[in-house]
Amino acid sequence: MGHVISLLGGRRLYFCEVCHKGFDDEETMAQHRPLHDCVGSQFRCNICRGAFTRSYRLRRHLYYVHGDTQALKQAPHRCEECDVDFAMNWQLVAHRKSHENAPATCTLNPAMDNT
Repeated sequence: MGHVISLLGGRRLYFCEVCHKGFDDEETMAQHRPLHDCVGSQFRCNICRGAFTRSYRLRRHLYYVHGDTQALKQAPHRCEECDVDFAMNWQLVAHRKSHENAPATCTLNPAMDNT
């Protein structure tokens, strides 16, 4: 299950093997552990295969557990149409609406727009 890492002030600290979050007792840690086993965990760590339900949780894991200093700076949500990156999914969803019913733009000759 989990590992007892250290004794601090007579208190055992248990740490999740996936995200390394600390807990005061093994029971609380055991209740936490299934969060990483969710069927809906679509974000996986490419280093330890930890699973996360949110991209920001994976980035936080990469930063704190594996020392990836760029992980928290990454904007994981990219518009496939124009390659603009967003930190939050809701920003991308709002941005995508700007492409709906947008007039066509000619990249060769802007004067030829909407033709």
